[in-house]
Amino acid sequence: MTRENILENVVLQALGRERNRQLLSAHPHFDCLDLAGVFRLPVGAYSAGSLQTMLISNQTAEQFCLSVDELTDAARKNTISKFGVELLSSSDLLDIFFHGRRQTTVSFEQTTMTEQGLYTLTNKLRINGAALMLIPEILAQTAQKAGMDFFIIPSSIHDVLIAKDDGSVLIQQLKKTIAENNRKCILVKPEDVLSDSLYFFNHNNLSLSFA
Repeated sequence: MTRENILENVVLQALGRERNRQLLSAHPHFDCLDLAGVFRLPVGAYSAGSLQTMLISNQTAEQFCLSVDELTDAARKNTISKFGVELLSSSDLLDIFFHGRRQTTVSFEQTTMTEQGLYTLTNKLRINGAALMLIPEILAQTAQKAGMDFFIIPSSIHDVLIAKDDGSVLIQQLKKTIAENNRKCILVKPEDVLSDSLYFFNHNNLSLSFA
């Protein structure tokens, strides 16, 4: 392992700060609202549904004189270049469920948000895909596709849901549903829970906040 090798391969993972307080104390990270971005190195080959990584520790960062800013910049770029980005509509997810793949493959850059309902933002591996919400460039591009403000529902560490602010979102009810699902682990394993919060992205000033 070398400093150059780390910066060429490090990628992001998003975690909830409160539920991972002890882990974060021993590993370099950056904060974003109630989330934290930690840094991981892929170990061996990876493919859709399969990824092994090593978490970078404070000791490793100190050994190779790696600052959090350096790791953040490199990890954001590598996360996109290595794992890609997918913005999936409800119909896309049905294709995957029934056919094992999308009927029509469209790149993130070409994806539009013309359908009603929720969209899923994740990477092509569909592992640790929620890290994409910690990359300003991806949120800005998503806002451009939506053409309006949007909400981010933290469904798990592997993906987040995007809901356009078109007047149909019941904020308080949605917050209650997120917290209840996480508490009862209805749709996600306990270790995959990201946050109980609902987030809001303003497409005019490109800012992320709590809803």
